[in-house]
Amino acid sequence: MVFPPIDAIQEFSEDIADADARYGRGNGGTVNLVYKSGTDKFHGDVFEFLRNSALNARNFFDTAAKPPLRENEFGATFGGPVFFKKANPKTFFFADYAGTRLAQGQTDVDSVRM
Repeated sequence: MVFPPIDAIQEFSEDIADADARYGRGNGGTVNLVYKSGTDKFHGDVFEFLRNSALNARNFFDTAAKPPLRENEFGATFGGPVFFKKANPKTFFFADYAGTRLAQGQTDVDSVRM
């Protein structure tokens, strides 16, 4: 499976029920993605999403402290002409990167019978 950054997607469509034969054998639905391509000018962006346990409430089953949670999702996109000419460039590039760092604790509730 491929999980592209949202900033790298130009358009998407979802075919449900009967998909065409060109998509192979799939049950249910098919999602089609079109990636962005470069343009005649340089464009790009950078993003970051932060989530950690300092911002969360305590779980009902956590009797002492909250389990640790540190999640960072980050990435960047960049595109433009391959040959930097003023006269109508026709070859473009587009690149993207996305990374995730996750450290998460877990609460378990068990019963012991004697």
